Amino acid sequence: MLHTGTVKVSIGKAPPCPMKLTLNIDTITLQKEVDEETDTEVDSQTRVVELHKGGYSGLGISIKGGREHHLPILISRMMRGQPADQSGQLFIGDAILRVDGVSLLKASHDEAVNVLKNTGPVVKLVIKHYQVANQFLKRSSEYLTI
Repeated sequence: MLHTGTVKVSIGKAPPCPMKLTLNIDTITLQKEVDEETDTEVDSQTRVVELHKGGYSGLGISIKGGREHHLPILISRMMRGQPADQSGQLFIGDAILRVDGVSLLKASHDEAVNVLKNTGPVVKLVIKHYQVANQFLKRSSEYLTI
């Protein structure tokens, strides 16, 4: 079972800062959020996520961004019950930096789609969360599910 929410965490005598909490059966994950008053990133560390496709042909994500938009490749949607959702380690607003060792840092949207569609049964992603990306992701547009 997976639970998510927002908590405020204080380290030492520092003022509390908002963090995203994810509680899984065997792990607790805290991710620093954005200071909403200044709309700046507090922290966004990279992490490695391994997805197992199982019987699915794709990862169950939609992406936005790319070189032509001057944005990283961002997860804009996740399909319930699919590998990305089942992992409990990916969030809307996560940037996909690498896929199975292939960098997406300078990839166009189409190049990223091609890389993501041509993965094997186990996919290793290097991810960085960008809470400030949510405004871009909220815009309505076409979604391509991978």
